[in-house]
Amino acid sequence: MTIFFSQIILSVFSAPLWSIYPKKKMCLGIPGQIIEITNVNHKLAIVNIGGVKREVNIACIVDEQHPPQACVGDWVLVHVGFAMNRINEQEAAETLQLFQELAAVQAGIST
Repeated sequence: MTIFFSQIILSVFSAPLWSIYPKKKMCLGIPGQIIEITNVNHKLAIVNIGGVKREVNIACIVDEQHPPQACVGDWVLVHVGFAMNRINEQEAAETLQLFQELAAVQAGIST
């Protein structure tokens, strides 16, 4: 069964954690892979997130040792249009798998 990224996001947001754990709040970072640098000066890149391609700001993950041009192929956690940090491919795959499992559970609850 293929679950698209938009379905995963909708399922994750349909039951926010703060409704279950009111004293605990969290932000959701979605794994994506940088596939293209669109603007070096503004530190913008295209990220592929489950087949959905979006432009994000990569300023948080670049420095002198890892300039924008070196970011193509990197896996990152994306939150509100920003690549917050780099992660390895295994972490990305595990997180995406968890999102698919959440979506499947949510689909089962909704039926």
